[in-house]
Amino acid sequence: MGNASRLIWVLALSITLSACGDSDQGIGAPTQLQAVGIKSQVHVSWSPPSDGAVVAAYRVYRDDVEIGEVTTTSFVDELPGDEECVTRQYTALAVDADGNASPRSEPAASSLPLSNVIIMIGDGMGPEHERAAGCYLFGPDHGSDGSELVFETLPVQGQMTTYSANSDITDSAASATAIATGHKVANNVVSVANPGDERDLYTILECFADQGRATGLVTTTQISHATPACFAAHQPVRLLQAAIVVDYLEEARPNVLFGGALHMTPELAADAGYEAVTTRAELDALPDDTEFASGQFAPDHMPYEYDATQTEDDPYDVIPHLHEMVTAALGRLEENPEGFFLLVEGGRIDHGGHENSIERNVLETVAFDEAVEAVLAWAQGRDDTLIVITADHETGGLDVVECNAAGDWPTVTWSTLDHTGVPVNTHAWGKNADRFGGTIDNTDFFTAISSGP
Repeated sequence: MGNASRLIWVLALSITLSACGDSDQGIGAPTQLQAVGIKSQVHVSWSPPSDGAVVAAYRVYRDDVEIGEVTTTSFVDELPGDEECVTRQYTALAVDADGNASPRSEPAASSLPLSNVIIMIGDGMGPEHERAAGCYLFGPDHGSDGSELVFETLPVQGQMTTYSANSDITDSAASATAIATGHKVANNVVSVANPGDERDLYTILECFADQGRATGLVTTTQISHATPACFAAHQPVRLLQAAIVVDYLEEARPNVLFGGALHMTPELAADAGYEAVTTRAELDALPDDTEFASGQFAPDHMPYEYDATQTEDDPYDVIPHLHEMVTAALGRLEENPEGFFLLVEGGRIDHGGHENSIERNVLETVAFDEAVEAVLAWAQGRDDTLIVITADHETGGLDVVECNAAGDWPTVTWSTLDHTGVPVNTHAWGKNADRFGGTIDNTDFFTAISSGP
């Protein structure tokens, strides 16, 4: 090829490249791309090209497929609500007024907006249950500065509706499923689409596990009871507790399983690769870097705190209180540098309500508040953690008639031995805590936790 022909070929190639919209015409790529959120909404943001070029628009790509064009430096990717927490790769490019496009930015993987999430459920703990515990601790001063339950002092306070798919009055399984998955189901159902096609409903615990985070369940009930089960199991009926244990050990595999035993025996846990402990001393001796720990501290539910005070042979001389189980769980879960999800249940508040026992109900609520205090102490100084305290429903139709002296049981009435449809309180602290203020529904949790920014 002669020099003249070679020059003509180079000029033609240059003209062809100039016409390509995705070629680099001197305009730089967007920088510092971030993609925050993993389900429902991903908030993608970036900085303009560092070369100061005038940008007319930006094109945004998800997994190499263009999904939108905007004139701002941010884009909200709306994802179908039923999608699982799959990491997606986002890129963006800049376009100038002549239609010339920059190279694409460096990719950013979508991520959860929070490193750590701790949901604490006082099972059956309605607003009057909180008030009764406050009256017991502080007497008529309850509610004044310095005379509040720990969770009553949190910066965000709200209310939550609890109805299920088939009743105005939920049970623990339906409400916990709503919190864990964002879906209403019928009473007694454990994270399965009923009504619906009975598929397994993806849970927030499974989302965190899929993102490489540690997970844990801590409760004062049997570990396979309805509320913890809905975060790490899928069964058509809550009474299938042996199957729930199989789901734990073979499918979800939470890193921490602390509570009462019954269907979850130390032998089953050990056979599944968990370090199994049964006493406070054994729990304290567990190294913090134990990857899978299961504590079965009672043959059934954990003992009532009130009952323990009425005997000379206090079982809590040997086994841990709820706040001790929570502290031990946090010590293990925080070993994961990516973060963790922890569900804590004060499960026997509900049982005291079913029995209309103000003594049992109050001391279980007080023990739950001590666990909240332990969690907040652990979280102080952190800006990557969300803590939400709530209930799954109210039990007993409790009404506090009068606060008596501190240390005395309040004067109360009960209207039922069962659950009610009374809205329950929410209390929140930390990053994105404001999403739990005002009035929300129990189905709002998953989106509030997993959506950016």
